[in-house]
Amino acid sequence: VDPTRSDSVDPLRVDPTTSGSVDPTNSDSPDPTSSDSVDSLSDSSRDPLSQSSAPFDEERHRAMRSVRMCAWLAAHGLRFDSLQKEGHSPAHKAAQHLNGSVLRWMADSGVLSAEACAPDLRGLRPSDIWASCGGDERTAAWLRQLESAQ
Repeated sequence: VDPTRSDSVDPLRVDPTTSGSVDPTNSDSPDPTSSDSVDSLSDSSRDPLSQSSAPFDEERHRAMRSVRMCAWLAAHGLRFDSLQKEGHSPAHKAAQHLNGSVLRWMADSGVLSAEACAPDLRGLRPSDIWASCGGDERTAAWLRQLESAQ
């Protein structure tokens, strides 16, 4: 993103209703580098969370931040079928960290390939890792279905 150009697209502005695709027209999110955003961090009277009775959903916030980062990485050429030396793809790592939002984004955005779902060197697929790390059975079944379709 070139801050000196008005036509520059911020890849971190993701529209969650379009499964992680970049939405350059989304101006609802404040620019985290602007002085207003930084000032609002120290001014509780301008903090929308301090004026709301709804609790902050830290888990959802963390999930959306992860999805935004994945969308940014994909926009900058990261291959989601790359494997580590243990044979782990980003799908294996998302399963290990029980990050269902990233797995859903990967499936919806088309980056969840057969290579990304292949067994690692120990023979474990992302669904196996999800289940072994305490993930829910519903998501494990969904992952198994995706893996068999690849």
